[in-house]
Amino acid sequence: MLNRTLVAIAALATVAAFALAWGGHGAVKAAVSTVQVGQLNGGSAPSNQFNPAETEVSQGDEVDWQWYSGAHTVVAFAESSPGVPEFQSDVLLSSGQSFQHVFQQPGAFTYYCSIHAVKANADPSVIDQTIAQGLMVGRVTVRAPAPTATPSPTPAPGAEETTATPSPVASPAESGAGQLPNGGAAPPGGAGGSGGPLLTALGASVAALGLGSLLLAARRHRRS
Repeated sequence: MLNRTLVAIAALATVAAFALAWGGHGAVKAAVSTVQVGQLNGGSAPSNQFNPAETEVSQGDEVDWQWYSGAHTVVAFAESSPGVPEFQSDVLLSSGQSFQHVFQQPGAFTYYCSIHAVKANADPSVIDQTIAQGLMVGRVTVRAPAPTATPSPTPAPGAEETTATPSPVASPAESGAGQLPNGGAAPPGGAGGSGGPLLTALGASVAALGLGSLLLAARRHRRS
């Protein structure tokens, strides 16, 4: 009884460990991309720019704008309703201040600093030019997830198999079954007197002896 209990506990522990490991692998943590606010685009000196001005992320990822120098804001060009940007930070003034936004939809999202640029500078139609001019604007490009391949349907077993037409079976009189060359009848047990019933009886005896040996060995093991 004790052995059975220990085996059951070990099995449950194994299942629990597997479930925890599988759950840890299944949870995918969103990536975070950092943009320095008030730093030269592509450099390290303080400047009224975002660095990098161009950011590419995957759908569901987060962008973290971190203060580097000056006083700046992060304001989306797109609006969720008239006059309300899709995202907007407070004024970032000192070290340790930052602003985060998670991009849930694929596409291109432009933004600007409302202190050192105007909304028109972040218009998607001119964003390439205004970034090249060094204005304090930026763009986040969000990639859509790769499409999942649809597996090909598996044909049902035997769907493509053809049914063979059975060959006609000759009657005993036509095939000569059960007849000896001299015209006499074959002995019981099959052609040529193979002794089928005797072999069947011997096989049953061997099986019975084997089963008895196994039961005897099991009983001795319990006593020991």
